[in-house]
Amino acid sequence: MPRDFCRLLGLGCPKQAFEKIVARLLFLDVDPRVGIDSQTTMDLHFTTLLLDDDLSLTISAINVTDEDPPRAYGDLMYDGYTHNPLGRLFKVGFKYGF
Repeated sequence: MPRDFCRLLGLGCPKQAFEKIVARLLFLDVDPRVGIDSQTTMDLHFTTLLLDDDLSLTISAINVTDEDPPRAYGDLMYDGYTHNPLGRLFKVGFKYGF
């Protein structure tokens, strides 16, 4: 069957190559015995005080470079305890004291 599929696509690939292609497409090539790659992100924050220091305005950009989480073995295909799949986020916050 794999050879027939490869022939159909015009690839002429052996069974092992076909299985490797399918595994990569389905993320099955992630080995749970191997550690998870690191993910380094850069966050930017800016805070200013307004109205005689009664109002603070904070603007933040999280994961500025829009890094994807590394693949990991599991249901989510990333480590949900240490990585974030949301990508780049922007936040605005106000704080008023009286």
